[in-house]
Amino acid sequence: MANKTISSIAKDLNISRARVYQIIDMLDDNEKPSKDSNDRYVIDDSVVNAIRKYYANSNTKTKQEKASPIDDKVLDIMRHQLDEKDRQIEKLTHYLTSNNNSICLLTVKMRSY
Repeated sequence: MANKTISSIAKDLNISRARVYQIIDMLDDNEKPSKDSNDRYVIDDSVVNAIRKYYANSNTKTKQEKASPIDDKVLDIMRHQLDEKDRQIEKLTHYLTSNNNSICLLTVKMRSY
């Protein structure tokens, strides 16, 4: 595979070029790309893989860090409300089934007269 550019990596990951540079700065020294005579990064497959790996891990951590005790409380409230709605649906379903059976019985009785 040919060397990639910062722009192509940014496009592939749907992030800004600045974010790619930030990630490169955060890579271990043995994972960082070398620079050519024009002071531009030479990005080979191993560097692309390191950037992808770092980005995936930082994305996962960010999502996990965003969870808070408030989120847990809201989740508990919503679960409780959902359980209550399930009970209401069950009760109404039973009521409708019972009424439907009564209507069927009345229909049969009316036909017999």
